[in-house]
Amino acid sequence: GRRTSSSISTKTNSAVSTTSSSTTVFTTLLAKHLKRYVYDSIRLRITKLDHNLYDVVWPSVKKLPPEPSVRSALDEDFPMGVVAPDYYAYRVFAELLEPMIKEYNYMDVRQPFGVFKASIDNTGDGVGDVDLDPTGKWVVAGSLECTRNLSFYELPKSLSPTELEDVERLITDLLLNSRTAHVLYPNASDDEIREKGSGTYYTMNEVLEEPSEARVTLASHGLLIPLWNVPDSDRLHGRHWPYGRGVFLSNSCNLAVYVNVLDHVRIVTSTESSSPGAVGLIYARLMRILSILDELNFRQDDRLGYLSARPSTLGCGLKFRLTLKCSNLLREPDNLRQLCAMRGLIFRRSGGAADVFRVSNRVSVGVNADQCFSDFTTAVANILQLEKDMSMMMPETRRNGLTVFRRRS
Repeated sequence: GRRTSSSISTKTNSAVSTTSSSTTVFTTLLAKHLKRYVYDSIRLRITKLDHNLYDVVWPSVKKLPPEPSVRSALDEDFPMGVVAPDYYAYRVFAELLEPMIKEYNYMDVRQPFGVFKASIDNTGDGVGDVDLDPTGKWVVAGSLECTRNLSFYELPKSLSPTELEDVERLITDLLLNSRTAHVLYPNASDDEIREKGSGTYYTMNEVLEEPSEARVTLASHGLLIPLWNVPDSDRLHGRHWPYGRGVFLSNSCNLAVYVNVLDHVRIVTSTESSSPGAVGLIYARLMRILSILDELNFRQDDRLGYLSARPSTLGCGLKFRLTLKCSNLLREPDNLRQLCAMRGLIFRRSGGAADVFRVSNRVSVGVNADQCFSDFTTAVANILQLEKDMSMMMPETRRNGLTVFRRRS
């Protein structure tokens, strides 16, 4: 049931076709790297937990509903077209996964990974006032995700019901205590903390039910993630879905922590509608909540960083997302896509809006959290400056937008 903090005390040579259920260009990574000789060498391999190659390439070969929302979710959650069913998959299927991870993160596939170094005692101090669009003219919405997994437990897919309960309890006990409340609401008094606590924990059944107040609240605040409650989802979630899963929602509805949904911990925090470009604020908020959760001892690899079921979120594990409204740049979307790619950003159109698109950081391996934040904010600031420059041009000059791209690229 529901728990509240106040209730708790203190290609031709490819073995895989590029025609798949996902429309993202990144699924070509799988076709590019799963060459016939690679396929022949790994096709019969099994991990320690009995997972095979099909479990790894499931996002690319699974027939999913054709609705645009499903395809968009697949595009965002599994942009590489692969998933790690357990930690050991990164070693067992290294010939496939490591080149894909390197290319996705703009690394030289011929060079070895560097040594991962996490940010030490990072509380986000000094960046909380970073706002990429104080006027609210170009940034529509923003969010930040972070993924972590506990060292002493396998990924949720492989956990027994008892183990799922144990992980759920460890995480929620931390999230629902007074220390977390003080971190989330530093200006609240002790009396307010005791009365209201830090937030509410909803079981996954409460989120999946129809209708679901929890799901509506999460969606309306930009905190809802793809839950993959689809047929054959045991390939992703294991046999016990949705048991032992849930989501913590802060009282201010600007932070959610998903528990045992592919990964043990998936934090999502969003900007306020009054200041959608305030990425410094959400970064500082995330670092503060991690300062509490870090005592859980998260699983790391010396080369890949924090391990995750989603290979696109390895390394520091951060994924920034901004929805931007840049009508001038979007007159040449192909050039804008290239411009974003040159700056380490993933470009996606947003729904049916003609002048709105989304950007997110692509690189998370080989950088720590601070560098990831700095690279993303610098890249987006550059994009927004180009939009400002074009908005100030004479109409006839603005139409020849290619000159701007060439000059700045």
